[in-house]
Amino acid sequence: MSNKNRKVAEIVLVIAIILFIILAGITYRNLSILQEGLNVQQNTETTTIGE
Repeated sequence: MSNKNRKVAEIVLVIAIILFIILAGITYRNLSILQEGLNVQQNTETTTIGE
């Protein structure tokens, strides 16, 4: 019984790690896109203030 539970725990752990890596990758991509968007916004604001 304990051997079966251990196997299930290992599978759950592997799935959790894979999901975490995928989520981290998506979040990182979205953050870099957001960062670019913020930079563009700041640039437009500065040009408007300059005029």
